[in-house]
Amino acid sequence: MKPLALIATFVLTSAPAAAQYGPGPARPAPPAGRTKQVQLPPIPNFVVGHSQRAGTSQIVEFVPRGQTVQRYNKMITLSSFVVKPGVTPPAILSAFAQRYRAGCPRASVAPIVLGGGNGGVRIDCPRHPKTGKPETVFARAVSAYPAVAIVQYMTTYFTMPAEAAQARDFLGRVSVR
Repeated sequence: MKPLALIATFVLTSAPAAAQYGPGPARPAPPAGRTKQVQLPPIPNFVVGHSQRAGTSQIVEFVPRGQTVQRYNKMITLSSFVVKPGVTPPAILSAFAQRYRAGCPRASVAPIVLGGGNGGVRIDCPRHPKTGKPETVFARAVSAYPAVAIVQYMTTYFTMPAEAAQARDFLGRVSVR
């Protein structure tokens, strides 16, 4: 079977930003030819487990074939939302890590270097209160004017070094066109 090559396209129109980042002013749609696409590297043997769009926000969750978003051991998530002017991908990534840590108070958060020299974050939760399982999350935020996208590679077990390198490489190969 061919690897599943996934491309998520976000066509953005003027709308308020996500509530947690403040409403910000309405923005016009990007000029023709300026619509940005967040492109994920191929994800062999993963399928879309859940997809939802609300206004200019979108989330797509990919799980290994045969698993669901309720029962999985790995998940790759792509979420995108319009933010107010001046809010940067690093600020979004920091807020993401803070919110995650609030949900798992014993989590450790560390900045990481991804493939291609890009920056990201690794979050290790020894036992997530909702699932009772350990979780490791690797995340990267990218600008997809006028939105920001967060891509996450998550496991429900402690990620060993070889898979951690794979996750960093995957996130480093995420592109915006």
